[in-house]
Amino acid sequence: MKVLIPIPATNATFVSSSLAEADYPAWSSGATYAAAAKVISTATHRIYESNAGANTNNDPTVPGSTFWTDIGPTNRWAMLDQAVGTQSIGRGSITVTLAPGRANSLAVLDTTADTVRVIVTVDGTTLFDQTRSTNASGGVITDWYAYFTAETGRVNSLVIDGLPSYANAQVQVILTGADSSGPVAVGTLLVGKVVELGITEAGPSVGITDFSRKETDAFGVTTVVERSWAKRMTLRSLIETRAVDGIQRTVAGLRARPALWIGEEGYDSLTVYGFFKDFSVDLALEQISYCSLSIEGLI
Repeated sequence: MKVLIPIPATNATFVSSSLAEADYPAWSSGATYAAAAKVISTATHRIYESNAGANTNNDPTVPGSTFWTDIGPTNRWAMLDQAVGTQSIGRGSITVTLAPGRANSLAVLDTTADTVRVIVTVDGTTLFDQTRSTNASGGVITDWYAYFTAETGRVNSLVIDGLPSYANAQVQVILTGADSSGPVAVGTLLVGKVVELGITEAGPSVGITDFSRKETDAFGVTTVVERSWAKRMTLRSLIETRAVDGIQRTVAGLRARPALWIGEEGYDSLTVYGFFKDFSVDLALEQISYCSLSIEGLI
């Protein structure tokens, strides 16, 4: 059991991107905006929509503003907002470079890219260069039987760990699609530190929560409204009793903070981006104890 604690991307840690921040014109205090006009703020990297006409000199980034509505992140920053439901979209490939500090892991969620390449450099020297496939079968087809029977589609969560952890490291991520001119999208890019939470015991419980609505009228006609769904996971891990206090501090520090919980590497169903719902420790023995966690994924 592991948890990847994301390091928030900021203007200070953002180095470069192949995506331009040009969704809409940047807000200007001297311009007058009509109702439904859209602008961006390069300070917050958000898109705002005007709520009324003759909108002049009303800063959309002011908290509680009644003149503007925040409608989401810019395309360049959508992958970095640590939220689910927004995507950064490019053509052929997307390249982003961050300087997150001492990070040792990276995760890509909800992507349409075929491959993800991660390059870590320190003072211009490459210390890590790895390319991974997002193919659900692992990207390795060794014979015709595997070609016809292997699971298809893309993994929802691709985790790449073992990154060199240097304070001045730069992490470059290149997401490439099968078509050099086709669309490539990524929902969430997480770069951070992985903390060990023990050895996952056999028998974890995984599932999904479906938010779709099914309604039946007086005539027996059923209408289905398809909506989003979220993962959920419950498991128990084996931990050293001397590590209990540290693990409790780590988990408590993640209250109301989304993180990537990894029950077992290589299993997409056991990798959930969301919040812990319940956490408990059973101090069973002098040397060994048990940690129980219930995780609710974000939609």
